[in-house]
Amino acid sequence: MRNRKREQRLIRVITLLDGAELGHDRERIMDLLHSARRACREGDADAACQFSSNALRSLTALSGRLQASGTAAETLAPLATAVELLLPEDMTQERSLPAMFMAEPLTWRLVMLCIPLFSAGVIAGLWRLLNT
Repeated sequence: MRNRKREQRLIRVITLLDGAELGHDRERIMDLLHSARRACREGDADAACQFSSNALRSLTALSGRLQASGTAAETLAPLATAVELLLPEDMTQERSLPAMFMAEPLTWRLVMLCIPLFSAGVIAGLWRLLNT
């Protein structure tokens, strides 16, 4: 289900950027997006995330260059929308371990915190027992 949503989002980005002025970066960005869509269709989530993350970086850099050169707002609008569509994909890919831990239910977090504390108590007890 998630791959299908990701693929639909990538198709929306591709159709959105189809008429956009991307300059000499057009071929590279579109190739990255199509590669991400193909990887998504084949079920390779890691490759799809990597390709879409690279496309996001390229789109962000291109958008920054176009803004610096004074490009019209209507030219930048499709790029901004494409970045917004790709951004949630990139954020879910690079969630850190603490963020994933905090996303778990409270009961599971407490259990996961108690395991190292319990282990430390057992080790301390064994240490005291062996040293007496």
